[in-house]
Amino acid sequence: MPSTAVNPRDAIKARERNTPSVPTNYDPKWTEAQSPTVPALAPVVEPPPVTDAGKAIFDLIAPNVERLIANLDSARVESAIERMAERLIPQRTELVIKQTDRPDVTIADPHESFARVLAYITHKVGRNQRRINVLLVGPAGSFKTTCGLQLAETLGLACRVISLGPQTPESKLTGYCDASGRFIPTAIIDTFRLGGVCVIDEMDAANAGILTALNAILEAPFITLANGETVTRHEDCYFIATANTWGDGATSAYVGRAKLDKATLDRFVKVAWNYNHKLEHKLFATCPTTARWVERIHTVRAAVFALGLEVVVSPRMTQTGAAFLQGGIPWAEVENTLLWDTLATDVASKLRARLAEAA
Repeated sequence: MPSTAVNPRDAIKARERNTPSVPTNYDPKWTEAQSPTVPALAPVVEPPPVTDAGKAIFDLIAPNVERLIANLDSARVESAIERMAERLIPQRTELVIKQTDRPDVTIADPHESFARVLAYITHKVGRNQRRINVLLVGPAGSFKTTCGLQLAETLGLACRVISLGPQTPESKLTGYCDASGRFIPTAIIDTFRLGGVCVIDEMDAANAGILTALNAILEAPFITLANGETVTRHEDCYFIATANTWGDGATSAYVGRAKLDKATLDRFVKVAWNYNHKLEHKLFATCPTTARWVERIHTVRAAVFALGLEVVVSPRMTQTGAAFLQGGIPWAEVENTLLWDTLATDVASKLRARLAEAA
């Protein structure tokens, strides 16, 4: 097909003369349907006339605006912009652990208390030089189990996780012999004799009497298994337990928690493992919309704490809500589904009132 280029200036002049635009290399075989479309010119909008009333208002506010601009503190403005950028553009944090006997390990976005726990467990105590046992106590979804996984990664060891509950039998802790007499070990026993990091998850959900079976394993230099075999504690045997309470029994938020034996608790160094807002923001505030969602969750969480409500507003809610919003689910539906629909009417009313006051 021949070239159909049209000079835009010629096209505009043709429109002004109300005559069709014709290419200079016009071909009779060229149909009207194939002719180039000239975009319509945008109408010129004249600004509205300035009335006496409008001029009076302008003259009234102009001095105040000029004074505000003159007194503007550029340092405060820059600081505010930086804080906003930190919220909307999460910065990645890395913890580099220098090690003499193996390559350095980098942990991405660690919890603020991770380095402290790492320092605790690397100490040895007692005549048998065992490792310190640590109990992480914090609300649901505060990345307690993740801490155990990251500790194992840092130490270059295997990680084993066992989750406990009210019906957990002693055999799940210490192992058992099957019908043929073969000993079946557990994550705890394998860690004791082979080394590694064992995460004893939801420890305060277990039967306190059953947990006393752990007492010897947590401290002794050797133990005797169900098959009569005696095994020695591995030098790189680490136990990390997690709980939602301090071992004092159930609360209205964690009704399935048991009161733990003091002899068991005494074998752990207890560390408060709270929500880490900075880490939460870095993980889930990946765009302006999800950044707003993270800020909303933090505001709700602060209101819940101020009112003393037994309501769990965990990072799982933050993570799920961010995923829903990125997937196109409307904000109101996300907030109702994850928060308001889960609350009793009186609790929701108190929380809404508190949020309205803080707005």
